Order: sequence, then structure tokens, then C-alpha cells
Amino acid sequence: MVSEYEDYNIIHYGDYEKKYVLHMERKYSFNSCQMVILSKIKQRLLNALSLIYGYVYFPTYGNSLKEIAREIGFNWSSNLSGHKSISLRYQWESSKSKKAMEKLRKYNVEDCLALYEVINFIENSICIEEACDEQVVPAKSLNKKATFKFGNSEYLIKELEYFNKCSYFEYQRDKVFVRKPSKKRKSRVKKRKHKNVRVSTVIDIPYLRVCNRCHCSNVYRHGKLEKVVFDLKFTNFGVSRYIIKYRSDRARCGSCKSVFTSPDYLSIKSKYGSSLQIWVVYQMIALGLTYGKIVEELWSVFGYQVSRQFCYAIKRSMALHYEPTRKQIINNLNKSNAIYADETSINLQGIKGYVWVFVSQTEVLYIFAPTREKKLLDEVLTEFNGVLVSDFYAAYDSYKGPQQKCLIHLVRDMNDDLRAHPFDVDYKSLITELSKLLYEIVSKVDKYGLRKRFLHKYLNKADNFMNKVSCYEGSSEATNKYKNRFTKYKDKLFTFLDYDDVTWNNNYAEHAIKVFAQYRRVADGSFTKNGIEKYLALLSISETCKLRGIDFLDFLKSRKLNLHETSYSSNQKRNT
Repeated sequence: MVSEYEDYNIIHYGDYEKKYVLHMERKYSFNSCQMVILSKIKQRLLNALSLIYGYVYFPTYGNSLKEIAREIGFNWSSNLSGHKSISLRYQWESSKSKKAMEKLRKYNVEDCLALYEVINFIENSICIEEACDEQVVPAKSLNKKATFKFGNSEYLIKELEYFNKCSYFEYQRDKVFVRKPSKKRKSRVKKRKHKNVRVSTVIDIPYLRVCNRCHCSNVYRHGKLEKVVFDLKFTNFGVSRYIIKYRSDRARCGSCKSVFTSPDYLSIKSKYGSSLQIWVVYQMIALGLTYGKIVEELWSVFGYQVSRQFCYAIKRSMALHYEPTRKQIINNLNKSNAIYADETSINLQGIKGYVWVFVSQTEVLYIFAPTREKKLLDEVLTEFNGVLVSDFYAAYDSYKGPQQKCLIHLVRDMNDDLRAHPFDVDYKSLITELSKLLYEIVSKVDKYGLRKRFLHKYLNKADNFMNKVSCYEGSSEATNKYKNRFTKYKDKLFTFLDYDDVTWNNNYAEHAIKVFAQYRRVADGSFTKNGIEKYLALLSISETCKLRGIDFLDFLKSRKLNLHETSYSSNQKRNT
């Protein structure tokens, strides 16, 4: 039939017709003349869906031919669908019913007419900018929206939407939007001094009455000493400026003539008190303020003029002070039954690095690494024997113990591919079966919680699904893609069914990463290697306090190093 035409295009909708032609070419043998015609047919095939997808946006939920054709005014004479037409085809093959054959012919003819109307509509809309048709609007005239945004994903299958919603059973968090930093002013800042330096209290330190060299008691005063320390004073309902003046005397031995000072006076090395240092760390870590913001706050609120180097020095000294607490967090992580891991990139003054986070039910640990290699996992998880919950990054596969891959990552990827392949019947069948299984499991979790006692019975259903996927003979690219993915991670997708209090998602780690990412928005590019390591050490303690229900400021004020010694916040104590 097509050999009667010299110049033609065969327009079809979707890639089924092209696959059918290739299948016929492999199945039957053709002579040389027929092969020339067949070669020309393959060159002349034109997929109308490729003209629409990404270029023309109809006001429909999908890009199916029926939805688009009905939108532009074409209607079918019967309610016959693609699935029903297959059933009707089998009916005709078995009975040779003329009525069934006539219905099939009419349905296919109307499909061709619908495709003709769609192509005709697109051709008439090409010069729409000159025609100014009210029904068609150029895409570039619309306001562009951001591709990446906070919000819920829209799922095409209701079971997947329910599955995603249930991942926030015990870890729902409000979204935080960080304001963009303003541009730096080029004007020079005048050098400022402390405002209204008025001493709050005076402490007299007695001088030594015995010589620390010859131990003689013939000691007399030999000059006065004074030192002013700028500090803060915490009260039940706020914080105020507190300036302390320390006074003492130098002493001189009448026998050996040596001059010495009281060790208590010499121990006061910094002109800034411990409460002020705690306040700076709290503003930096818990509230995410930069050095510049902290310097400005201390000046405008308390009248203290400090430098950015002062903030860095405090961060370094406090990180060293709480190093035993950080080691305690690492030990507790290795003793937990599950660890949730994730990583993100960071800019160190033009050099790329990575921040890793490891989270359990009560501990959070942030670690900087110059690379994304699996070596860090071996260093941190030295004695860990529990379940490692992570995304599908290959480095996590080096862990030898039980693993649980984040099913939310898998479901979101599958949902995106379903949008990209809305007419792939094989793939839609695969994702529908998975969604039904996940819906059953999460419904049970919603009722009884993450308990092996109630979830263990779904292991057989999960194994049956995996075996069915491995034998799946889908021909589409998306189906084969996820068939290989399910086969690769067969033993790591439903591990949570065999353990107590192990989730199917990686929300714990992702939330911890977001906490750091919010600070990265305003400080990215200004970090140094030493600076980020000290910051992450303190951030680990802050987020661990949050998980344990401990107020981070109260923990700092307690001067304790053991997190187990603090079980509640001061606010909770006052309320009781």
C-alpha cells in the first residue's frame, strides 16, 4: 500500500507502531525489493507524541491521545478503550463475529481521525504569536516557576501518595526558609569601643602570704593588679551584661626578693567570661548566625565590641572542650540498632568537600571528609552491627551488615518515570503491584508501629514480589531499568520488616542534613577545613541534645560533658 506513494510520512502516536514494525522485520523474511520499502517505512515513521512532549502543553492530566483529542473537540462514537479493544480482538479471533470486527475497525478509524485532528491543531498553532489566538499561549509568555522548591510531591498513584505521607509518622518537621544575605557595604566601619563600661561587681583575690620559692612568710605587697572581664549573666527570663573587675596584689619575698602573683589571679587569662562564650556558641550553632551577625548583636544589645577572630577562637576552644562528648556520641552510635546516613557537598573557599551525617534514635554525628569515598564509613562504623539505612549511593554498599535502602527515594524515582512514560503499560503494571504491597505494609505500621511482631509476616509477600520482578518479561526501557534495580538491591529493600524500630525511609538523616544546609546557604565558601570540623563537632552536640529533649543552652550552661547527666531542659523543669 505504501509503495504507491513516493513521498509520505506515517504518523503514529507513541512508540508501539515502531516496535511492531521492527518485530515484524525480525520475524519474517523479505526479498530485496520489500526490504527497500521496509527501510523507507522506518525512515518515514513520525511519532506525534515526540512533537507534543516538552513542546506543547495541553490542559489535560496526561498526554494520552484520548485526553488531548477530546480537549480540542473530537469525540468517539463508542466508549471502547484500548484494554477493551484487546478483549474484543480475542473475541473476534475466536468467533469471527462480523459485529466485533466492525466495532474494531470503527474504533481504529476514529483513532486515526483523532490523531489527524491533533496534528492539524498543532500545525495551525505554530504561528500563534502572529495569530494571537486566545486558546493557545506561547510558553515563553508565562511566568517561570522554580524547578526546585519546598513542598509535597504529586503522585499519580494514590497508594504511593499514602506511602510517602506515612514516612513522617514520628518525624514531621516544619520547613524553614532562610532569608538571602544582603550585599556587603563597601563603606569602612569605624572602630568602636565598649559602651558605658560600668563594673557590675568587684572581686578581690588575696595575695599569697608565703613565698612560693623559698617558702618564707616574710612577704609584703609590691604593687596592685586589676583585670576587667566582660561577661553575661543568665537569669530565669533573659540575659544581661555583667562586667567583673578582679583585684589583687603582687607580693615580694623579704628574704629571696622574688616577686610573685596569686595563681587564682593568673588563671584569669581571657578578658571575656565563660557565659559570654556560651552565648556566642549558642547563637552560632543553635540559631545559625554568622560571625558578622554575632559581632553586630553583641555590639547593639550588650555594647561589647569584639572581632570575628574572637568568635572563631571561642568556637575552637569550645570544640576542644567538648571533644569527650563528641567521642561519647560516636560510641553510642556504634551501640545503636540502626544508623541513618546521608551526605552533602560543601565549598571550602573554592575547594569541594563533603559533610556526612550519621543519625540514630538519640545521637547525631556530623563529619567532614574531603572526598565521598567509602573509607569514612569504615572509620566511623568500626563496631556497629545494626541496620544501616541510606539512599542508593554505591559507597554505602561496602557496609557488610544488614542494610535498608530508602524506599521513599525509590518511590519518587519511579513516580517521576511514570510521568515520563504515561503509556508504558508494562511499567505501570510493575509500579502498581509495588504500590499495593507498600500500602498494606504502611497501613499495618500506622496501626501497630514499627514492630517485627506485626511486620514479619509481610516478608513472604515481599519475597514473592521480588521473585515475580526477576521473572518479569517487560520490554520497555523503564521496566528493565527497575527490574535490574530490584535485582541488585533484592536483600536491602524490605530489611525493616525483620527489625524493631527501623524505618523504611531515611528521613532522620535527611532532616539532619537540612539543618546544616540552612547554615550553608549563608556561610558557603567561607569555611576552612579546621573551621568546618570545629563547627560540625558542636553541631553534633546541639542536634543530639535536640533528639534527647535537652535544651542546648542549658547543657552549655551546666558545663557538663556527659549528655546522660542532663535529661530535660530548664523550660521543662520550670513548667513542672
